[in-house]
Amino acid sequence: MFITTGAPMTPISPEDPDFDNVELERRSYRRRSEDNEMFSMFSSQTLPSWANTLLAVAKAIGFIGVPSVIALYLVYLLSNQTSTWLPKIEAQEVQTSDGIAEVKTGIDKQVVKQDQIHRLLQRICSNTAKTSEDRQHCFDD
Repeated sequence: MFITTGAPMTPISPEDPDFDNVELERRSYRRRSEDNEMFSMFSSQTLPSWANTLLAVAKAIGFIGVPSVIALYLVYLLSNQTSTWLPKIEAQEVQTSDGIAEVKTGIDKQVVKQDQIHRLLQRICSNTAKTSEDRQHCFDD
């Protein structure tokens, strides 16, 4: 928790009014050279190839972030699994289309059979009708 005293906050400025960035650059250059000396044991000449790969992966993860790496891995995983699923899906699609074709032929045969039965019933009705009006009712649809 910060305790405020009521005085307005002023930005931090260097004490020296003639401050320039030369001193800061000199310090950062020294820091970079110290870092290079400290991490020189991790140079690519001294490490095996798998360690270089591991360092490259760690740098990539640091650059793009852990959630992005997880998302990319899931995309990779799903795309590889999808390539194995496609032949199975195509085989099921062929079976389904064959089944639909069989059902359609069965329906067509049933329609022909129902039409034959309907005509037979009309003929029976026509033969048993006593008047011409009754015969006419047999052929009303």
